[in-house]
Amino acid sequence: MKKTKTILTGVFIALLCCLGVRSVAQNELTTVDNFFTHTFDSDSLDGFDEQAASAAAVTNGCYGQEFKVFMNRAKRQFINQKYNVNVANPLLPFKNDPVSIPPKISAKGSSVLPSSGACTNEDFEDATANAGPQAGGVVNGWDLYGGTGADFCNTPVVTGATANYTVYNAPVSDAIIGAAAGSSSIISSYFDAVSTAQPAGSCFIRLNNTSSGGKVIRLSKTYTVTPTNALFQYSYRAVLNDPSHGCCDQPGFKIRVTITNTATSSSTVLACPQVSTAAGTACGTQPGAPTFSLGTGGYRYNPAWVPSSIDLSANIGFQVTLDVYAIDCALGGHAGYVYFDAKCSPMTIIGNGNSFPAGTPFINIPTCGAA
Repeated sequence: MKKTKTILTGVFIALLCCLGVRSVAQNELTTVDNFFTHTFDSDSLDGFDEQAASAAAVTNGCYGQEFKVFMNRAKRQFINQKYNVNVANPLLPFKNDPVSIPPKISAKGSSVLPSSGACTNEDFEDATANAGPQAGGVVNGWDLYGGTGADFCNTPVVTGATANYTVYNAPVSDAIIGAAAGSSSIISSYFDAVSTAQPAGSCFIRLNNTSSGGKVIRLSKTYTVTPTNALFQYSYRAVLNDPSHGCCDQPGFKIRVTITNTATSSSTVLACPQVSTAAGTACGTQPGAPTFSLGTGGYRYNPAWVPSSIDLSANIGFQVTLDVYAIDCALGGHAGYVYFDAKCSPMTIIGNGNSFPAGTPFINIPTCGAA
């Protein structure tokens, strides 16, 4: 009896150890894996072409954990179609098909600030007084959000708190860019609100990092357009891992501009500019896409800052919201991050040496004898 009891006790302890290891392993998995790891009923999968789905996964560059995620998405799609299950956002696993993953909220530190109505600290220069890089924490004038459910084609509007960003107040060397032969790894500020020259200033922000996990990070600013800030200038340098997945599963970044009529509260997303760039060529040729260089570990990056500007003079008195997204691979195994800097300026017209700001009702310029 004593021997039997000892054996049972040993089995029980071994079982607890196994459960403990399993629990730890599950906690280390990404949210994407937790969401898609599921054991399907064999009857439900009757008729499912495992071989074809496996081949599609390999074609999309899915290996290891990503292979498992891909296969579970394929099985879920098959079951939905087999039993005519209607879903608002179907999970389509094959190349160039849109994939929608319900976002889950990050539980990291909050940095949410209400809009002040002004374009403040757009150049992140408030961080000049910091002792060094600021990882997380409040960024004056900006809202930062994070979550999971990365999907380049249908990027979720994440609203959870995040600390997955860093504000730099001095040049920094990027290890991934620096590992590429002949490239400059030094990232430094591009804009300073008090300077008309570029590059200028000391500070800039990096959204996301090199850790994968299906993350989405959103940097957002909302302010009222006035003649003194009707020109919004921005610049970015993206660093995106290229796993050669289907378009919607690739890491990427986006910049979206929304105008809200303060009288009617109606909002419109501007068709231009709307930067939308995924890693690699899976999404085809993207209009206005910047130049990318090939770095180490399958990463692609912008070798220099990519500057642009938005003329908001037609929207004076309205609110503008600028959203910048850094998006991981949707399958949870590859990362994407972006450096960003910006500046608000008056939109002016020069006539006979005089400056006329945006919103001036009329301009009377004598042309006879004008210099």
